Amino acid sequence: MNNRLNKNIFISLVGVLFLFLTSSISAQKAFEGKIKIKLSSDNQTILMNYYIKDKNLKMELSNREENGSFIMKGKNYLVLLPAQKMYMEISSEMLKNLPGMKPTGNTNRDNKIDINKFRTGKTKKILGYNCEQWIINNKDGNMEIWVTNELGNFITMDGPMGKGYSPAWSTYLQNNGFFPMKVISNNGKSVFEVIEVDKKSLSDAIFSPPSNYKKMTIPGM
Repeated sequence: MNNRLNKNIFISLVGVLFLFLTSSISAQKAFEGKIKIKLSSDNQTILMNYYIKDKNLKMELSNREENGSFIMKGKNYLVLLPAQKMYMEISSEMLKNLPGMKPTGNTNRDNKIDINKFRTGKTKKILGYNCEQWIINNKDGNMEIWVTNELGNFITMDGPMGKGYSPAWSTYLQNNGFFPMKVISNNGKSVFEVIEVDKKSLSDAIFSPPSNYKKMTIPGM
């Protein structure tokens, strides 16, 4: 098989992966293991297996038509395509130059936010973890967020896109040891939900491409 992949296919895959990474999740610090997440939007459901160990992150995304994986090891990024048994290394400079990857959110990670105005005082357990409810309404819509402080920090990317894509509330999660267990956006039109938590030791091999995968290149990059 040719090791070069159509540029538009690559950009689409990376866009989807980073959308979920920067708008949703990335936990480190206290937790090591696997978290299974369901993302539902516009009559589409995507399942994500989310592995975290120290500063290593792996996301396996799949729906009925396709699947792909993303690995972040420190400042190194890999996109894996299981169907083709191929992988792509991505540098920070490549990410900056991808169409549609310009920051649109909060560009000041030090932005102060009074999270108390979002807290409702309601609590409940999700998968055995104590959670509290936040309600956020802004120009982009409304969100109901259930967060726990028992799974370590919610961390958005420290790479080239992190500063532009992190809303102030997610920066607060990162800095204060919270993890989102459920996020309902725009009255249920989009739902992020943790459906399984498996706290366990992970092998370092999880965060590397399988030995039978071939490295691919992108035309013009």
